[in-house]
Amino acid sequence: MNTSSLDKANNIYAELNKNDIEPIIDDTDENYSSKIKKMNLIGAPYQIIIGKKSEGDLLEFKETG
Repeated sequence: MNTSSLDKANNIYAELNKNDIEPIIDDTDENYSSKIKKMNLIGAPYQIIIGKKSEGDLLEFKETG
């Protein structure tokens, strides 16, 4: 995760925490599919995906359950 992506993730993390939502940031060096599989295994009901191609304020929101 590059620095600007991590900054975005940290900002979202802080906002979710303020609203009593327990977020998880996966900043490991694993590939995309490994991260998605891990979050599905954990049972995360929603995923916010900030990738290398996520410019500006763009991101992907995924409802998994």
